Order: sequence, then structure tokens, then C-alpha cells
Amino acid sequence: MAVRCLARCAELSFSFVRELEDKKTNKVPDTVTFECELSLDDAAVEWYKGDRAIKTSDKYDLVARGTVHRLTIKDVDSKDAGEYKAVFRNKSTKANLSVEGC
Repeated sequence: MAVRCLARCAELSFSFVRELEDKKTNKVPDTVTFECELSLDDAAVEWYKGDRAIKTSDKYDLVARGTVHRLTIKDVDSKDAGEYKAVFRNKSTKANLSVEGC
């Protein structure tokens, strides 16, 4: 019983140990990857562009390996500029993508 409590307490006290960082590209098309890391292993992070949820598709590749979470945006153009956010439970990290010179 104590082990289950410890696991649950660890799950409740997670944090982003590495936050998303702003990205900039001046090459179109390009491929851009956002990456963050949680203190919790195998968490189900949700990704957003603005308020719109992102799912794996031809445009977006979402990868989670252990504590590291990556969002890769393929064929980046000016429409992809904006704020991207990784969310798990009540915490989030966000960064901006700037697309210049197109």
C-alpha cells in the first residue's frame, strides 16, 4: 500500500524539467522540432497550436520516449508560425515558432 501511495504522490508532484524553447526558421519549407522533458516517465502529453489540439498526421509527428516529448512540424511555412504548447494535467510549457523571409 505504501508503494502505491509513493507512486501516486510522485505522479502528483511532477514538473517540466526542460521547457519548450522558441524556434525560428527563414527556410521554407523546413522541418522544426520542439522538445520538452517531464520529471514523470511515460506521461501522456497533449500538444496544441494556439488553442487547437495537434494529433499525429502527415504534417505533425508526436514522439514520447520516457520523459522526453517531441513535436516535429514538417513542411513548415508561414501558416505554422505561432504559439505551441505541451500540456500534462494542470501544467504546461509553451514556445513560439517564427517563420521569416517567406
